[in-house]
Amino acid sequence: MKRILCLMLTAVLSLGGLAFGQEADQAAEQDSESTSTNSEAAPSKPFELKLSGDHQFSYRMPAYGDAYDYDGEMKMPMFRSELGLAVTEGQISLVSRWQLDNSPNLGQDSTDQWSNSTRVRNLENYIAWNPEKFRLGFGYQIYAWGVADGRNPTDNLNPRDYTTLEGTKPHKIPILSASANWYPTEEISLETVFEPSATSSVSPIDYQEELNSYGFSKVSYDKPDNKPSDFIAGGKLNYRSQAVDLSVSYLYDFDALYTPVISNASLLPSATDISLERKRIHRLGADAKTTIGKYGVWAETCYSLTGNSDTSDYSERLSRLDYTLGFDFSYGPQDDYYANFQYTGTVIPGFDSSANTDTSDMRTYYQRMLVGFLGSEREKYLQGLTWNTHWNLAEGNIVPTFTGAYCLPIDYDDSVGTRYGNLLLEPDIDIMPIDSFHIKVGAILSYAWVKKGGKVSLDTTTDSLGIYTPANNVFISVSYKWNYETTRK
Repeated sequence: MKRILCLMLTAVLSLGGLAFGQEADQAAEQDSESTSTNSEAAPSKPFELKLSGDHQFSYRMPAYGDAYDYDGEMKMPMFRSELGLAVTEGQISLVSRWQLDNSPNLGQDSTDQWSNSTRVRNLENYIAWNPEKFRLGFGYQIYAWGVADGRNPTDNLNPRDYTTLEGTKPHKIPILSASANWYPTEEISLETVFEPSATSSVSPIDYQEELNSYGFSKVSYDKPDNKPSDFIAGGKLNYRSQAVDLSVSYLYDFDALYTPVISNASLLPSATDISLERKRIHRLGADAKTTIGKYGVWAETCYSLTGNSDTSDYSERLSRLDYTLGFDFSYGPQDDYYANFQYTGTVIPGFDSSANTDTSDMRTYYQRMLVGFLGSEREKYLQGLTWNTHWNLAEGNIVPTFTGAYCLPIDYDDSVGTRYGNLLLEPDIDIMPIDSFHIKVGAILSYAWVKKGGKVSLDTTTDSLGIYTPANNVFISVSYKWNYETTRK
């Protein structure tokens, strides 16, 4: 039962803590017209119009199991277009970004499985007002908190879409929100965010249907309502100087993971009532970044405080500490080569790694099992290493990149097997024969190993990265990017 439930219940948000370093993706977030600016509010400008587009076709060859199994978005052929509009006039700016996907497999419900279907996604749509020393934003916004490379413990404002993974990095979902940035001095800034109602992450798994299929017929969702008390709010205080960048943050949040509330517990799963709820959580974060010689160095941490103060109480998730320590540097001729490395970790104080076999109290039995799996609490310590390297060759027209991560669980229930951790590998080479046109060849490969009955095998059903092994693929993509800008006084 444990192994089956773990497959169902950890596949979605356990990867949130394993969104490993992706320098290019993070740079795109920071360079976009995002609400998470760390610079002083821009002065008034004349009318300025910017249009942009990024068009990509990708074809992926499955690298695990059936070579012709294209099921799942991580392997399907796709043509993707991202279109952006940015207008600035005086102190007012407007940003509108959209994504259009076209793929034969998007039409899963069609009688003709190869009929093309188009899906449209909102990436960002907001209006901002930039009076002196302030920036006020209103609309669907994306935030980028933290200083680490991709694995940001403090970056919790936006939910994720776990059905649209690129490798293991889920897309952020823009949230309807209001933001205010205040820049009292050149070194200090304060950012506040208010979200009137909580937005849930998108899961490829319907927990209710999955639990129903395994005998739990009385399962229902109890999601936050769109009422004033269900708001999310937070703030971040930044200090920026030539020597060091520092920030502290607080977020009054809803847990991104579900907590099962069990009543009428019975030996028969069909007689057990389960309500899946998202409960309140307080997130306290801090980060620091500086330069030591040729090295950039950073640290980021977040303590997620739940309402559970009793480690023997399994009616709610335990509090947890997440952290990332990293450094990067450039080297080679004209510093054309780049590398960064990060040490990542999660600690769950009070986690009980003993086997869950006591069925004398079925409510506690189910509660402990489901809280642990829904909350991705499978070990007391989860320690990892990430790396991201690239080499600019031929004046940047040929760029090999090698990204990866390894993560090892420590202090867990090993009664059903020994877990040897998981490994992610993402090698690729980007070739630019002419400006703005890219040809990329690479692979996305994830593995996890477990020893059961004296035999070591791949874990493709329970591990947070191992469940993506069936989606391993080798790919080729071609893309074209363009920008248009015009101004008038």
